[in-house]
Amino acid sequence: MNWTNERHFVLAANFHGGDVVANYPFDGEPTLYPHNPSDQPTPDDELFRHLAKTYSFNHASMRQSGEFRDGITNGAKWYSLYGGMQDWTYLTAGCFEITLEVSFVKRPSAIQLDGFWNDNYDAMLAYLLEVHKGVKGIVQSQDKKPLAAKISIGENHMSVKTDPAHGDWYRILTPGRYSVTASADGYQSHTYSVTIPEDQQAFQAPYLTFTLAPTVAGGK
Repeated sequence: MNWTNERHFVLAANFHGGDVVANYPFDGEPTLYPHNPSDQPTPDDELFRHLAKTYSFNHASMRQSGEFRDGITNGAKWYSLYGGMQDWTYLTAGCFEITLEVSFVKRPSAIQLDGFWNDNYDAMLAYLLEVHKGVKGIVQSQDKKPLAAKISIGENHMSVKTDPAHGDWYRILTPGRYSVTASADGYQSHTYSVTIPEDQQAFQAPYLTFTLAPTVAGGK
């Protein structure tokens, strides 16, 4: 957990066995008991659905699931889990993580590993390329020093952090128009508007440079 927090990862996935489906947050629900499976969307539900579909549609068979439409599911709608990795990574580290169930058998034999590799190879590559979509940039002071800052999107309260050593940041987004705000302690926030086109490809993320002015003492 400390390792994750120190490195500001952007996109992640964990692999499980027991089914074949792409599972996205939230896994938990506000009421612990009685359990009533229901969709528990995050503020980035559209993005998480897109990421899950990116994997399932590039997998050899996941999208053909007879149980899960398009081979994806919201975690809590399937079954509730508290303290899971994907919820923690999103809420605490600002990283977009999904859970990939890639085998109906929990403990498959070693001779099946080549088959799993072939089934998931294209999906893993397609999923990784999503990290190069959306918007990215740097936050710096007026004297060009990197800042430890937060990047927020519109009214979405979930933010991502810059790498304090370099000031760089990355925010995956689905197509649309967004307000992107950089804020840092001791500095005035700044906002840009950006449009992500429907046909955006990997490595085409707009680059935004935020140069923040210091907050004047006394609020003047």
